[in-house]
Amino acid sequence: MTQSRASAAGPSSAWLICSGTPEGPGLPGVLYRTAGTSGRGSRESSLRLYAVSNRVAWAVQANPSGSNILRTTDGGRTWRRVLSRPNADVQALVPQGPDGAQAVVRVLSAGIWRFIAYRTRSAGNTWHHAALPA
Repeated sequence: MTQSRASAAGPSSAWLICSGTPEGPGLPGVLYRTAGTSGRGSRESSLRLYAVSNRVAWAVQANPSGSNILRTTDGGRTWRRVLSRPNADVQALVPQGPDGAQAVVRVLSAGIWRFIAYRTRSAGNTWHHAALPA
């Protein structure tokens, strides 16, 4: 069974991730993007997608050892890892335009889970600790 999630950056820009394909449920999903016409992007698995425009999107990728935050500026053809945390799970990501985002990450340290908030205003080049929402 194919499952999909969509994110829209506006009335003429939509992104769609299929978490399964007709070939079989174990295959990684496929990212589709449209900006007036449909296009197929790269294969990524376990993504939560946050579209900002028809070219820029942020994504959270879960893997067995932790979580990554990814960013694309070419409509999904290539992705750059902008934050990677082992033993962590990104709980929330809120894009704030093409270059800014806030993330809340649950981190396992010394057997205890704790929450850390991060913020970037530099397209993910640098991340700083931020206050957790009340």
